[in-house]
Amino acid sequence: DGGAVTANHAAAGGGLFAYVEAGTILLNSGLIASNTANAGAGLGVFSGTVTLNGGEILDNHATDYGGGVSLWNGYADGDGAVFLRNTATNGGGLYVGPGATAVVDNLVIADSPSGGGIALAVSHELKLPIKLIGTGEKLESLQPFDANDFAANGCRLSSFSPVPISLI
Repeated sequence: DGGAVTANHAAAGGGLFAYVEAGTILLNSGLIASNTANAGAGLGVFSGTVTLNGGEILDNHATDYGGGVSLWNGYADGDGAVFLRNTATNGGGLYVGPGATAVVDNLVIADSPSGGGIALAVSHELKLPIKLIGTGEKLESLQPFDANDFAANGCRLSSFSPVPISLI
């Protein structure tokens, strides 16, 4: 609980790197901010379980995957974490890669530009199409997803506000 991990750099897991085959990392509150890495600038998870119940993951930058968190071969769950202003080529706020599972509720990912973020990573892994994309906090903000429009816009939403999401 509490604490801060800030202004670090590594090839993977700039702030924290998890390679725990049978263990769990638990973040109930605290701050992971202003870290850099090629993958998982805030938190890089190669294996194991990570639980994010609150806390803030802010202003981290990855050159490749997961500006906030990069989850490769593990399991992540959580309720109430906030990811703001993280950047990466893939998964600005959160990247869920091959072999990984994420079950989250009330997760806020906002102002985290990337080449598609969490939706495209999950869609690719599960071989499921993306039908709708939300640009606000209300049901009316759901719009049909058009890959060509998304790509023409630099793979970013032009009018994005923080949206709590649930992935199962």
